[in-house]
Order: sequence, then C-alpha cells, then structure tokens
Amino acid sequence: MLKELIKSLNDTRAQVEALEAKVEKGLKKTLATIHAEHGFDSVDGFIKAVKNASAEAEAEGRKAVNRALPRAKRAEITAAVRATVKDLVRAGKSGAEIAKAVGISSASVQNVKKALGLVKTAKKAPLPKAARKPAKRAVAPKARKKRVAAKKAASANPASTPAPTESPSAPTS
Repeated sequence: MLKELIKSLNDTRAQVEALEAKVEKGLKKTLATIHAEHGFDSVDGFIKAVKNASAEAEAEGRKAVNRALPRAKRAEITAAVRATVKDLVRAGKSGAEIAKAVGISSASVQNVKKALGLVKTAKKAPLPKAARKPAKRAVAPKARKKRVAAKKAASANPASTPAPTESPSAPTS
C-alpha cells in the first residue's frame, strides 16, 4: 500500500510540473502581446504608462485617506451652549452625558464648567504643623585671648621677668 501512495505522489508531482510549465508558457505569450491588446506600440511605452498610472493612483489614494479622516473642528461655545451646560450641571448630569446632549467634547464641557465656576476642586487639607523646636543658633567658638607677646618676652629675656616675691603675711624664720 505504501508503494502505491509513493507512486501516486510522484505522478501528481509530475502533473504539477507539467501544469506549471503550461502556465509559464501562457504568461510569456500573454505578456509579450499585452501592450498591443491595450493599444500601445511598444512594451516600453506600456511600462511607462503603467508606472504613471500607479503613481497617480497612489497619490489619489493618499488624498482619499486624508479626506476620509478630516481634522476635527473646534467646538463653537456660544452663550446658549454655556447656559445649557450650566442647567445640565445643576440637574446633576455627568460630563459625558452633557457632552453628548450638547454635542461638544467632554473636555469642552469641563472648560465651560471651569469658566462658570461650577467645578468642584478638591481642597487640599492643610498639613498639620509638627511641633517644632526653635532652630538652635550656630554659636561661634569663643575667641581666646592671645598671650603670645608675654610668652615670647619671657622666653627671650629670663632676667627681665620679675621674680616671685613673698607675701608679707607669710612668717619668716
């Protein structure tokens, strides 16, 4: 049975190759005469025409895409729109509901509400003051009196320094 399947596979492959050869021969024949079928004298003229047509179609396609997605126009906010937004806000409608009803974006609704003072801003709670101790002042170290002059004089001239004297209250023997 396996031998029969292999033989059938090989026969089918041969048929596919024969069909591919027929298709290739037919394409060559068709492409060789396609310029004449479309009214061109030469293949080069036909190729130039195809290139131009494809470039124009591509440009038109880009234009069509640009037209398909037009730029959004700014909403015209009139006094009537503002009044309607004000009434709907007071009626308790959401921003999205107001936007749909009036025909403007929710961002425009928010801007109108803000301009009319209807926006509830979240008040920031004041931060609790921490019990702070007053800052300590940086104290400069005390300046020491310089006794350099007296020490230098004493070391330079030992005879000139007065000798210690006895106090009169001390007993003499």
